[in-house]
Amino acid sequence: MYEMFIISTEMLLANLFLWDRCAKRKYSVIATVACYILFRLLMVVLGSLLKSGIGPLYTDGPLVMLTGFLYIIPIFFLYETRILKLINIFFFLWTYTFSLYCISYFTSQFFSADNQMLIFAALQTLLYALTFYYYYTHLIPKYSYMIDHISEKDEAGFTALSASWFLVLFAMYLVQTSPELLIIQVLVFFPFLAIVGISSWLIYNLVVTRNQMLQLELRYDHQLAQFQEQKRHIAEIRKVSHDINKYTTVIQYAIKEKNYDYLAEFCESAFETLRPQLNFQETGNETLDALLYHLSNQCLEKKIELTMKLDPSINGSIKIEPLDMTSILGNLFENAVEACELVEEDLRWITFEIQQENARLRLVIKNACVQLEKNNRQGLKRTLPKHIGTTIVERTVKKIGGMVKYQPKENQYEVIVLLAHKNLGEKNDQYTGM
Repeated sequence: MYEMFIISTEMLLANLFLWDRCAKRKYSVIATVACYILFRLLMVVLGSLLKSGIGPLYTDGPLVMLTGFLYIIPIFFLYETRILKLINIFFFLWTYTFSLYCISYFTSQFFSADNQMLIFAALQTLLYALTFYYYYTHLIPKYSYMIDHISEKDEAGFTALSASWFLVLFAMYLVQTSPELLIIQVLVFFPFLAIVGISSWLIYNLVVTRNQMLQLELRYDHQLAQFQEQKRHIAEIRKVSHDINKYTTVIQYAIKEKNYDYLAEFCESAFETLRPQLNFQETGNETLDALLYHLSNQCLEKKIELTMKLDPSINGSIKIEPLDMTSILGNLFENAVEACELVEEDLRWITFEIQQENARLRLVIKNACVQLEKNNRQGLKRTLPKHIGTTIVERTVKKIGGMVKYQPKENQYEVIVLLAHKNLGEKNDQYTGM
């Protein structure tokens, strides 16, 4: 039956083309296609043996559909991918292709037996023509990107969700095509329950992450506003220094006239902007400067001794997205301050170092700590799970391309972050004339 050949070939080609969109090939297009053709021939031979051995149980039953899963074998060897991502994407793609298969199959049942297979093949071809481009260009790249940038727990959750959706579709297909399998009609509810449970858990994680991102955005806006205020203060000082000669004339006249009340009032007003403010070395990255300024304010308020060692060579070369920078350093600074709050005031300290190592950016945060359970979380943070800050740090560092290492020691805690940073590498090349 040529219709079934068209139907199965369309499903196969759709899955293979979509897989090529999800992962990087290890070999050339010619070698990859040749491998698929050889495996396809092997499957045809295997199908012929099964057909001659068990007959209709293979050709008319659901077993022929499951043989498509054997293509996971060549995909594993032909593409660079992780096992969990391989399984996840495989179920996700099969859910798409099998959905079109089921829609086409069930619709064809409304027609006469003579035309069912023709309608089946024609309708599936039409559905691919309408949906494949969007699926290939938009949905699959976004799904693949999401899988690469979520935690391992969430990735396992999405894998289970994709598998559950496929099992539901397959069970519904079995109920319609093999009514004698009564047990399937009962078992179909279990994948539905799994979908509800897994979806609820994933939605909860998304809500928690969204709350954390909202908190980061608010904190970033607040800290940036503080830093801008500091810059305005510096501008005011420059303005005062420009007008200092005029102020001197007024002061001398007030002294000469012995108008000390006016002198005191004038000095208080004129030199208001000269009162001591926080001062630290700028890095040329507005987000990092805002975070450091906020950290300095926090340490001053909570009586924490702060030491910052900033490599001058990084000035103006850090090109990290503001929210990524806030996700990493905002959470680490916050953890360091909260840890110091549990320490006696005269023993509180935080050290922050940032320097470049070849094409990498090295961040080191050390702080005093005691072995006590933190219970000083305030506001929205009380509603969030514990350790979510470090989870977001690890996720963001992974996304940028780097690593984070935690080193708890006696009476201190140290965090080392290494980030692969293209801009630093380019800057080194300029210095060396390469």
